Amino acid sequence: MSYNEMILQTKAVFGELPDDVLPSLEQVIVLRSRVEDHAIPFADFSVWTGKQRIRLRQMKLKRWTFGEDGTAERISAPSLTTFHDWCKSSTIYKYALAMIGASTITDLEAYRAQIEHLYSIYGDHYGSFVTGADELLRSSRISKFWPVGDKTKWGVAFRAAAADYSFLNAQVNCNVFQVTRDNNTSQPGAKSSLHSTPHSTWWSNCGPQLTLGLRRLRERAISSAFPTKPVHLAILVAPALMVGSTCA
Repeated sequence: MSYNEMILQTKAVFGELPDDVLPSLEQVIVLRSRVEDHAIPFADFSVWTGKQRIRLRQMKLKRWTFGEDGTAERISAPSLTTFHDWCKSSTIYKYALAMIGASTITDLEAYRAQIEHLYSIYGDHYGSFVTGADELLRSSRISKFWPVGDKTKWGVAFRAAAADYSFLNAQVNCNVFQVTRDNNTSQPGAKSSLHSTPHSTWWSNCGPQLTLGLRRLRERAISSAFPTKPVHLAILVAPALMVGSTCA
């Protein structure tokens, strides 16, 4: 099926769609090539946009800037700037995978709902940790859930990944805890940032589970006469239920 036929078929099923939510010919070719090669259909959302070439050109220009003294300074290439960017890239990615027959829209929306749920908890302040967890899963861990050899089952993998909420939650929790701990230790005499910052979502959501989990582990260790093993914070956090979409 040609690219134009894919577009027509997609619009026939989902109605008239704006051009900025549909993948470009180049995006479809790259993604289909990866699927045909039995590789992970990963897309870098920092450039996976409706105007991909413009985005790439902006990234190249932003690699260098000029300091106050007029000297050139190298800077990091920009990644996702807002969660809204992630939502737009995710929509294009969703239609691209559906167009090449690698997934269904429903499967991808189930996965997307989990990312949106994490964002609804942590918000803009920790939004980069949420999108970072998504990128790690889509670039590597997703292969764990893929029925090897079946090019049409990547949607199954994404739905299974959505059910594996603990992994995504663990990635965000680790980063948030490290940041709040570092902030706390870098300000002597200040109150713990876990309690005092306006973005104390980590502690308010995970603190009670963490305290209860540590207490149970300590009681278990005493009763069995074995020392308690180090505990990863994320395993003490109960998976949360999915909520409505936060993408506008």
